[in-house]
Amino acid sequence: MAILKMDKIRILGLKNEKSNVLSFLQRKGIIELIDLKISDLKENDASDVQVSAEDIDLQENIQKMQNDQTSLISGIHILDEKFPGKTIEKKNFNLSLNEFLNIESREEEIIELVNNVLKMENNLSSLQSELTTLNKEQQILKNWLNVPLNPAKNTTERTKFFLGTLNKNDFLHLKETISAEENLIAIVPLNEDDDLIQIAVVGFKEDELEIDHLLKQNGFKYYPFAEAGKPRELYNNTKETINKKEVLIEETLNSLEKIADKRLDFYILYDYYNIMIEQSQALELTKSTMATFLVEGYLPQKISNNIKNELENEFTVFVE
Repeated sequence: MAILKMDKIRILGLKNEKSNVLSFLQRKGIIELIDLKISDLKENDASDVQVSAEDIDLQENIQKMQNDQTSLISGIHILDEKFPGKTIEKKNFNLSLNEFLNIESREEEIIELVNNVLKMENNLSSLQSELTTLNKEQQILKNWLNVPLNPAKNTTERTKFFLGTLNKNDFLHLKETISAEENLIAIVPLNEDDDLIQIAVVGFKEDELEIDHLLKQNGFKYYPFAEAGKPRELYNNTKETINKKEVLIEETLNSLEKIADKRLDFYILYDYYNIMIEQSQALELTKSTMATFLVEGYLPQKISNNIKNELENEFTVFVE
């Protein structure tokens, strides 16, 4: 025995015509008729409305589309800002209805693409921030390239050295202070320029706090890096790190540029969501109104078009 092919039908109509519409549908052979109203509302009292699972799904679907729209707009702004030369010609927006509706079949692919744009933008921001910090460190390290000391190995069994800079006047004052107090502290000038002197200050470990206080009183600026290695070694290592990050930035920008060529899909999907959200919100509104009803069911496929036409001709209904 052949299986009868069925079409699903959904009908929105005026509540005062509901009984007549239902009688008509039953005569025409609709089966599994489902009333999609939220609940039987008391006259002029909407306080008894109980939210159904279907209504929750509808709200969640609307929220998801709105969230995806936010992502699409963010992706568009990122690509427009980074690649202003990659314009979209107006003729590309002249889509047929089928082309517009077919965007749904690529929805997941497009959302994945826009999420990749957002992730790459976050990675790019982090890389650029790290690069700025590293370049600042390089500028500082340049002044220490000729210092053959490793600040991470600044102690012996009994002594400790302090590496940093002073301006020349403070340097002279520090020397006079140490000489007058007869402290067992040695000052070793390393390099100097017009204003600053790089020095190493050597003293006993038990005097570390006293020496630190004395140095700070005289404007001593500590060498700013705690990593193991001489300044030139750190400089070369940082330079290598900078080169790697610059390559990553370039690769990320190249990937974003390729996606920029496809961002027309972002615009189309955004507009598609606008239509679907409006349709969903209209459905939600009609289901909660006192003046309308919404039902769905199944009927034989061979008569579905005829029944749709008859319904719309005889009653005030919308059929899909």
